[in-house]
Amino acid sequence: MFEQTRRHPGRRAGSRLIMISAMAANARRRDVGTRARDARAEAWASPTARGLLAGTVGAVVVRGAGAGWREAAGVGLALGGGQRALLAAEQRIMREVRNSADAATLTAWLGELTPPLGTWAIEPDFARLVAAELTRAPDTVVECGSGTTTLLIGRLLRSNGRGRLISLEHDQSFADRTRHLLRSAGLDEICEVVWAPLAPQTFRGETVRWYDADRVADLPRSIDLLVVDGPPAVERWARWPALEALGGALRPGGTVLLDDGRRADEKRAAFRWRAEHADLELHWHDTVKGSWRLVKTETPARPGAAVAAYQRVRRQLNPRPAGYRRWPVQR
Repeated sequence: MFEQTRRHPGRRAGSRLIMISAMAANARRRDVGTRARDARAEAWASPTARGLLAGTVGAVVVRGAGAGWREAAGVGLALGGGQRALLAAEQRIMREVRNSADAATLTAWLGELTPPLGTWAIEPDFARLVAAELTRAPDTVVECGSGTTTLLIGRLLRSNGRGRLISLEHDQSFADRTRHLLRSAGLDEICEVVWAPLAPQTFRGETVRWYDADRVADLPRSIDLLVVDGPPAVERWARWPALEALGGALRPGGTVLLDDGRRADEKRAAFRWRAEHADLELHWHDTVKGSWRLVKTETPARPGAAVAAYQRVRRQLNPRPAGYRRWPVQR
């Protein structure tokens, strides 16, 4: 066999091509299988789905024991509601446990410069997501809203030995405060805070107060990571313009992280980004405040009508899936 292959290099090339094709097919099958398992796990982790199942089983059992439909329905509602509430509480506790562990990690990274976390500032688990993106050693990071993440990104960029951060801040006094912290940490050479007051602008027919266009125009034309944690949600589409203004500069493989994803406005922004940008993959992270992650792909996904309809229904039924894993659920 070896002798035949050596005498006929064309056969060897053909064998390699067949092998590569088989490997690619196997990889596609594994990917489809993984996505199917993820969808099943997501459905099973949903408090609503588990509540419906428990309520249905309870109602059937009570009805089978001879009770009337009204009694069976009452038992089913009670069991379903209780199961849903218990699972939701369990998931909240698990989020807080993970967040506490992430707080210790974040404090170790930032040391004595660690500012107060939570409430108006980011939660530690979102900082952990940002840190995970920094392991890819991005060259250019742009941030909407400065603060704790600015210090964290600066520290990690310095550890990487490469990269630059530009942070947009609408509040001039807060911008000055962040610059002072950066100077104290010796990070002002790799981190720049740009004061950009909010001004009415129009994107896709929506008029929104967003960062001043003249200041945004000076940002780099190539971005590896975009962190969206501002401006304040003072209107419906407050954070949605980030991708409209900066999405064209996002490199293939680049990532967008959106914080406060449990709020309705941020959820609408994430779903609208995904609907209007076919080259973005959408992921959900079950953090305390909820986080959306979008990744720009080189080959835009174009699902069929049936798959697209299924995804829309799935997002409506379970728009913020539980974190059955430590990292993303793809939507």
